[in-house]
Amino acid sequence: MSLTLVVFAGFYQAARHTVQYANTLTQALRGQLVLLHVNRASMFDPYAAVPEHYHQQELARQTETAAALYRMAEELPSQSSHRGSSY
Repeated sequence: MSLTLVVFAGFYQAARHTVQYANTLTQALRGQLVLLHVNRASMFDPYAAVPEHYHQQELARQTETAAALYRMAEELPSQSSHRGSSY
């Protein structure tokens, strides 16, 4: 059974360093690295009281964030497989 590390991925330098460290550790242990980026945690619908165009802008930002997360994963030295998720 292989080890899977789930790492919270961000775009600040400290978060990028953490992802690189986790990647090195995962390679040494011959495991799998999963990058996770969380945009927001909310108990209510943040779009309930705002016009639709705000929701569309947020969706566009989420698409850009997901693309940046996949680029981050692709730039990591690879001896194991990487997956990225953005929530």
